[in-house]
Amino acid sequence: MTMTARVTSPNRVDRTARVVVATAFGGPEVLAVVDEDIGVPGAGEVRIAVRAAGINALDWKRYSGAMGTSARLPMRIGFEAAGVVLDVVGAAVGPAGRVRVGDEVIAFHIDGGYAEEVVVPASAVVPKPAAMGWEAAGGLMLAGTAAVHALTATAVSAEETLLVHAAAGGVGLMAVQVALARGARVIGTASEGNHPYLRKLGAEPTTYGEGLADRVRELVPRGVDAAIDCVGTDEAVDVSLELVANRDRIASIVAFQRGGAVGIKILGGGPGADPGTDVRNRARLQLTALVEQGKLEVRTRSFELAEVAEAHREGQAGHVSGKLVLTPTAYPARPRLSKISGGGKRSTSPRGVGQIRSSLRSSTRPRWVAHRIGGREQRQPPGLTRRTSRRRAGSRRVPARPGTRSGRRFENARCRPLELNCPFALSRGGCDPRLCRVTLVDMADEQDATDREATR
Repeated sequence: MTMTARVTSPNRVDRTARVVVATAFGGPEVLAVVDEDIGVPGAGEVRIAVRAAGINALDWKRYSGAMGTSARLPMRIGFEAAGVVLDVVGAAVGPAGRVRVGDEVIAFHIDGGYAEEVVVPASAVVPKPAAMGWEAAGGLMLAGTAAVHALTATAVSAEETLLVHAAAGGVGLMAVQVALARGARVIGTASEGNHPYLRKLGAEPTTYGEGLADRVRELVPRGVDAAIDCVGTDEAVDVSLELVANRDRIASIVAFQRGGAVGIKILGGGPGADPGTDVRNRARLQLTALVEQGKLEVRTRSFELAEVAEAHREGQAGHVSGKLVLTPTAYPARPRLSKISGGGKRSTSPRGVGQIRSSLRSSTRPRWVAHRIGGREQRQPPGLTRRTSRRRAGSRRVPARPGTRSGRRFENARCRPLELNCPFALSRGGCDPRLCRVTLVDMADEQDATDREATR
C-alpha cells in the first residue's frame, strides 16, 4: 500500500493515498488506482480512513458518458464509504451530533469514496452501528436511502401489499426489509436462486418473465397497493400499471423515459426525476436505527481496490444479489481485551497479540518481553500493557491523571511502533497513533499499583 505524508507548514500535513479515478470516459478499462494528495480537512470537515466503499450503478454511469462528458478528468468515484475518523477540524457536527477522532462512521452523500482516505463534510457522517461489519456499512446508504425514498413516495404503510421488482438487487433488498419493518406484506420478483434468501427475510418471492401478473394475482387476488421498480424493464412498468390502481403509488428508480411517459413517479438522479434530497438525508439515521434493531442487513460481496474494474464489469453484467463493495485497506483487527487466568488471578491482555506475533515471524521478529501473571508467563511486545478489568479484592483503582481520560483510544498511547517492528506501522510506512490498531491503551492511566504488581 502506498501512503506518504508531506509537511508543508508547522500545522499542516498533506497526505497522499491510493484512490480510484476515471482517466477518460468509457468502460471499466478507464479506471486506474493512483496516488493522489487527498488534502487536509477544512472547517467542519473530517478525514476518514476508508474501510469499505459501496459500488453503485451511478458510479459507472458518471464515467461512461451516460450523464454527459462535462465532468473534469481524472474523475474521483464513489458516493458512499465507511471508516474511522482520523482528523476533525473545528466543531464538526453531523446529523447524530458531534464527530470525534476515532469514531467509526458511515459517510454519504460524498464524492471520491473509492480511496484509502477521504475528506468529507461532517454533515455527511453518521455513526456506524457497532455490530455492523465494514463491508455492510460501506454498502448501506445509497441503496438504503433510495429504498426509503421509494417507500415514502408510494406511501407504503402497515398491512398494505407492496410489489418490488428486482427484489434481490441492492435497492430491492433494502426496500423489502424496510417495508417489512413497517408492517407491509411484500411480493418480490427475483430469479429462483434468490428465492430462499427472500423467504428468509419474510418476503414472498416470484419469478419474473412471461405470466408475472398472473403469478402475482395468485399470491394476492385482490391486487397490490403499491409497486417499486428497481430494474427498469417494460415488464416491470407494465405489470405495475396492471396491478396497481393508483399510478401515484408506482415508483421507478431507473425507467426514466418510460415511467415519465406513463405518469408514474420517477425518483433519483435521472432526467426529470425527483432527487428526494431531504427524504434521503433523513433516511440515514432511520437506516442505522433499523440495523441496530436487527431489522435490516446488507448482503455484500467485496473486492480489493485494485480489482475495481472487475467489480464494475460484474455490476454492469447485472443479476448481482445485494451490494458490491471495495475494501481499500486491510487493516489489522482492533485488539480486544480477553481474560487470562492463572494462579487464581485474572488479568486482561489484548486479543490478537498472537496473530501479530505470527505475522512477523516470517519477516522481522520483535523483541518480546515476558510478563508473569499468577505464576504463568505471558509474552507480549514491549510497550503493550494489560488493562485489568477485575482487580484483586480490596485493591483500589487509581484515578486517571488530570487532563486524560482512562482507556481513551487514539490519545496518549506511548507506543514505540518502529522500535517494536509494529506490523501496522510497517504496512503504512510510519505510525499514526490516531489510527493505531495494535495498542489502543492509554498507558499513562493504566500504570497503577495493581498493574505493576501483576507484572512482577
